[in-house]
Amino acid sequence: MHRVSRFTNSLRISRPRLGLFILLMGLLAPLLIAACGGDDPTAVPQATATNTPQAPPATATQPPPAPTNTPVQTTPTADTAEAGQSLTIALGELNGSRQSGWATLTNRGAEAEVVLSATSGISELNQIHAGSCTDLGGVVHPLTSMAGGASVTTVDATLDSLTAGSFALNLHKAGDASVYSSCGEI
Repeated sequence: MHRVSRFTNSLRISRPRLGLFILLMGLLAPLLIAACGGDDPTAVPQATATNTPQAPPATATQPPPAPTNTPVQTTPTADTAEAGQSLTIALGELNGSRQSGWATLTNRGAEAEVVLSATSGISELNQIHAGSCTDLGGVVHPLTSMAGGASVTTVDATLDSLTAGSFALNLHKAGDASVYSSCGEI
């Protein structure tokens, strides 16, 4: 019986503490809910400006996307290419070379800048040929070496003249220029 009286005495002593706890929770709960924005459960979160870093732009050191058989083109109409206007084409693999890449031609007034980026270590010699990838003609514009997987050349032709004709960018296998390693039609 002594144990039962001890238990009931502890309830009498802790009851005021329990009441205080309930009172404090009753006062703090609305403050916590308001601080968390919980007063409107249907509210849509609002975007805020942050200094979150953005992904860096693609560079020549990143591997190019898988090639397609169809060039990706943003072709300007004849004689309307403005300075700085560009055309980007995919370079597709030829002869099992496993080489792919991109070529970007940029209008520089009376000239065009040709930037090539392709799988490195496969080709060095590259040129703009008359014709298409399936029927290459003669070399029209030689381009700088691709020894490092990239090449930048300014050619004596406008972007309009290159897009108006039938031309192809052709890369040759290093050590055997008779084997074509990659091609893209302008």
